[in-house]
Amino acid sequence: MTGVDDLRVDHRRGRVVVGDGRPRFSWIAAHDQCAYRIRVRHDDEIVWDSGRIASSRTHLVDYAGPALISNTDYAWSVRSWSADGDAAASAIFETPLLDVADHQAAWVRPAQRPTAVERWSLLDWIRGAGPGTPPEERLRPVQLLRQSFDLPEQPARARLYATARGVYTAWVNGERAGDETLSPGFDAYEHRHSVQCFDVTTALRPGANVLELALADGWWAGRIGITGSSAQWGEHTSAWWQLHVDLVDGTECVVGSGPDVVSRPGPWRYADL
Repeated sequence: MTGVDDLRVDHRRGRVVVGDGRPRFSWIAAHDQCAYRIRVRHDDEIVWDSGRIASSRTHLVDYAGPALISNTDYAWSVRSWSADGDAAASAIFETPLLDVADHQAAWVRPAQRPTAVERWSLLDWIRGAGPGTPPEERLRPVQLLRQSFDLPEQPARARLYATARGVYTAWVNGERAGDETLSPGFDAYEHRHSVQCFDVTTALRPGANVLELALADGWWAGRIGITGSSAQWGEHTSAWWQLHVDLVDGTECVVGSGPDVVSRPGPWRYADL
């Protein structure tokens, strides 16, 4: 029996957005593999061809072609040989904004009162010296950021890249972007900010569009850890995003967070982890 299944890029199945420009390919061969060949294509052009490699290896094979392009779809395929024949399978991966120069938008910090800085120790809690005021007096409302923009036509492809100093949920024309909760998750903020990529093609329309983002304290400013101390990295939340829209004629529109973003307290009176 021959067959190739369970294609993965950087350990993940499906249509993967890779973390950087050096993806790693894995698959399962339902036979004793003696050789493989990987090809990566962009449109109809072969970007990289590994050639036939005599090897039983089926996991974490490094991409070794030319530099990949930011915000682009690539198709990849693997052919696996055994003594009894060969089999092939293919999948798609996407690249994020790979270069620092691709990040053109500005961080947006809505008008907000600072998070109350609270520092507690385990001994404080044992002694009963924790906060004595109710949550609605200590916590602050979620901020709702809103950006309006126009598009000349229905897009062929659109990706929203977003992150926050805090946690966020994004909507495009009232349709939620993705299904993640508490994006971008916990980060080592001194070193990096994780950026999420959302396919929002079907949410956009010709003419007027609206992007909204709800922003709360999260790990950046909220109460975390075993003691529940707050403002570990900052007292104010902020957000960043870039919406890349590919039109049918091949041109690209980029909508980024900046001075045209308006904000107000959202319908949630307060939120905290």
